[in-house]
Amino acid sequence: MEKWDKLHTLAGPNNLKTAPPTAAALARSDPGNAVWQRELAISYAHLADVYRQPKDREKALAALRQGKAIMDRLVKLSPDNAGWQRDLAWFDRQIAALTE
Repeated sequence: MEKWDKLHTLAGPNNLKTAPPTAAALARSDPGNAVWQRELAISYAHLADVYRQPKDREKALAALRQGKAIMDRLVKLSPDNAGWQRDLAWFDRQIAALTE
């Protein structure tokens, strides 16, 4: 089983709040792995959704900002990657929506 598959098994839908630390550990274990870096950013997006449910705006914003920072680094490494640029724009829109 790949490390990333283990993350999804460990995190599961009931343990989503533990996904970013687990994903962060995986991403730190191989900082050059852009796929894991992107997956970490996406896990922060999912965590933000969890925090939005009980209307915990500050935690949702913090998670979104962490994901955005990762995507920003990835876009700087590969500015021609349209998918990553789209992800970065998505984070910008989500942050803007929560700060209105």
